[in-house]
Amino acid sequence: MSFITKLKPTPKEAILKYLEGVEEASTKKIAKKLGMAWGTADINCRILKSEGKINKKTHYQGYRKSNIWSLKVD
Repeated sequence: MSFITKLKPTPKEAILKYLEGVEEASTKKIAKKLGMAWGTADINCRILKSEGKINKKTHYQGYRKSNIWSLKVD
Protein backbone atom coordinates (compact mmCIF):
# COMPACT_ATOMS: atom_id res chain seq x y z
CA MET A 1 0.00 0.00 0.00
CA SER A 2 1.31 3.41 -0.94
CA PHE A 3 1.04 6.53 1.20
CA ILE A 4 2.17 9.03 -1.40
CA THR A 5 0.23 12.25 -0.99
CA LYS A 6 0.10 15.18 -3.33
CA LEU A 7 1.23 18.16 -1.28
CA LYS A 8 1.85 20.72 -4.02
CA PRO A 9 0.27 21.35 -7.39
CA THR A 10 2.40 20.45 -10.38
CA PRO A 11 4.11 23.37 -12.16
CA LYS A 12 1.57 23.19 -15.01
CA GLU A 13 -1.38 23.33 -12.58
CA ALA A 14 0.20 26.23 -10.70
CA ILE A 15 0.80 28.19 -13.94
CA LEU A 16 -2.80 27.67 -15.08
CA LYS A 17 -4.14 28.76 -11.69
CA TYR A 18 -1.92 31.87 -11.69
CA LEU A 19 -2.98 32.84 -15.22
CA GLU A 20 -6.64 32.62 -14.18
CA GLY A 21 -6.06 35.50 -11.76
CA VAL A 22 -4.16 37.78 -14.15
CA GLU A 23 -4.89 38.76 -17.73
CA GLU A 24 -1.40 37.98 -19.04
CA ALA A 25 2.10 37.51 -17.64
CA SER A 26 5.65 37.07 -18.87
CA THR A 27 7.69 33.93 -18.22
CA LYS A 28 9.89 35.86 -15.78
CA LYS A 29 6.90 37.16 -13.79
CA ILE A 30 5.31 33.69 -13.64
CA ALA A 31 8.57 32.18 -12.35
CA LYS A 32 9.04 34.92 -9.76
CA LYS A 33 5.46 34.78 -8.40
CA LEU A 34 5.38 30.97 -8.20
CA GLY A 35 8.92 30.59 -6.83
CA MET A 36 10.22 28.36 -9.61
CA ALA A 37 13.24 28.59 -11.87
CA TRP A 38 12.84 30.54 -15.12
CA GLY A 39 13.62 27.44 -17.20
CA THR A 40 10.97 25.38 -15.42
CA ALA A 41 8.35 28.06 -16.04
CA ASP A 42 9.40 28.40 -19.69
CA ILE A 43 9.29 24.67 -20.44
CA ASN A 44 5.92 24.18 -18.72
CA CYS A 45 4.41 27.20 -20.50
CA ARG A 46 5.59 25.78 -23.83
CA ILE A 47 4.06 22.38 -22.97
CA LEU A 48 0.75 24.04 -22.03
CA LYS A 49 0.82 25.95 -25.33
CA SER A 50 1.35 22.72 -27.29
CA GLU A 51 -1.62 21.20 -25.40
CA GLY A 52 -3.71 24.20 -26.51
CA LYS A 53 -4.46 25.56 -23.03
CA ILE A 54 -2.66 28.94 -23.22
CA ASN A 55 -1.68 31.51 -25.85
CA LYS A 56 1.77 32.96 -26.50
CA LYS A 57 2.52 36.49 -27.62
CA THR A 58 6.09 37.71 -28.23
CA HIS A 59 7.04 41.21 -27.07
CA TYR A 60 10.16 42.87 -28.50
CA GLN A 61 11.93 45.72 -26.73
CA GLY A 62 15.08 46.67 -28.59
CA TYR A 63 17.27 43.57 -28.75
CA ARG A 64 15.37 41.89 -25.91
CA LYS A 65 12.50 39.49 -26.48
CA SER A 66 10.01 38.21 -23.92
CA ASN A 67 7.15 35.75 -24.14
CA ILE A 68 3.79 36.90 -22.82
CA TRP A 69 1.40 34.10 -21.85
CA SER A 70 -2.38 34.27 -21.43
CA LEU A 71 -5.19 31.76 -20.94
CA LYS A 72 -6.94 30.57 -24.08
CA VAL A 73 -10.53 31.83 -24.12
CA ASP A 74 -13.01 29.42 -25.66
